[in-house]
Amino acid sequence: MKNTGAQVIYFSFLPGRRKRKAKNTCLMHINSWQHGWCQCKGFGFYGNGTFYKDYNLLGEDGIHLSRRGRSIFCGRLANLVRWALK
Repeated sequence: MKNTGAQVIYFSFLPGRRKRKAKNTCLMHINSWQHGWCQCKGFGFYGNGTFYKDYNLLGEDGIHLSRRGRSIFCGRLANLVRWALK
């Protein structure tokens, strides 16, 4: 991909239901590894799971984003796309 001029961006996995703590812990480890790997390889990485959980931007089901969470997600995604297109 590096020789094509394309910018590759990876997204972190979002956490699942709050009852699945072991799965969410595993996802956090994967996201952490993926973030470091992306930095080493020069790829973009968009880590969103922890941010949305920490700021209570998930909906009542604990999986999907709330209206405010979706608005913030769209803004962050737009900024990332702008960065990738530069």
